[in-house]
Amino acid sequence: MVYSYGQVKSTFIKAKIKGRGWKSRQYVDELISIERAALGHMGGGWSTGMLLNQLEERYPKEWKAIHMELVPGEYKKRTKSENAKEEEERREMEEFEKQERAEQKKLKKEWLSMGGK
Repeated sequence: MVYSYGQVKSTFIKAKIKGRGWKSRQYVDELISIERAALGHMGGGWSTGMLLNQLEERYPKEWKAIHMELVPGEYKKRTKSENAKEEEERREMEEFEKQERAEQKKLKKEWLSMGGK
């Protein structure tokens, strides 16, 4: 599907178009891809997922601005879910490190009991 510049919904993107030369339109085209994803117009294949992941990494501020403008509830829900997942991963890592330290302490005690230094 061809997406024309006149179809852009985001005022953020419209502001980026103003004053920008035609030869530097790739940036705006990538922002439009972010908009299309936010609005659910991108499809859901593997390659689309890879593209969107790259765009989110390349333009994190723009990604947030466009999503907060067009779908703020979904963006906040996603962010909350990601934060919860990161917190769970942090707790798991702390528990793993705690167990690792306990194991090393036990092994050192065994080592010393065998006459090691």
